[in-house]
Amino acid sequence: MLQKVLLATDGSKDAALAARAAVDVCHGTGADLHVVHVWYAVPTACLRPFMREELKKLGNELLEEGVKQVEDSGGLVSGAHLLEGGAADEIRRLGGCQGSRRPRGFSLRAPRRAGPGATRLPAVARG
Repeated sequence: MLQKVLLATDGSKDAALAARAAVDVCHGTGADLHVVHVWYAVPTACLRPFMREELKKLGNELLEEGVKQVEDSGGLVSGAHLLEGGAADEIRRLGGCQGSRRPRGFSLRAPRRAGPGATRLPAVARG
């Protein structure tokens, strides 16, 4: 049985759609919903502390927006996670993966719908 849904958010329109899908999955399964945003520091010769702090602040704003999207869709957030590093690695780590191995049901890619004019659904990572 599904125990946890991990929703990675980046502030995009696709992320808003993924939030609604994640809420639906959680309502149907009783799983806990966790929202994550991963940010990374941009290498710079000067202003490094300033840039790092501003990027972290922006990441936190995007995470809060993702939490609000879940709540506005009628969902309950069990955990909100702001992580620094490479997105795929940090999301896998939070999902309980070691290296490139993914837990069963964990997907970083969006499912596709067949047919002309089909809408591509955003990824909802589960683990």
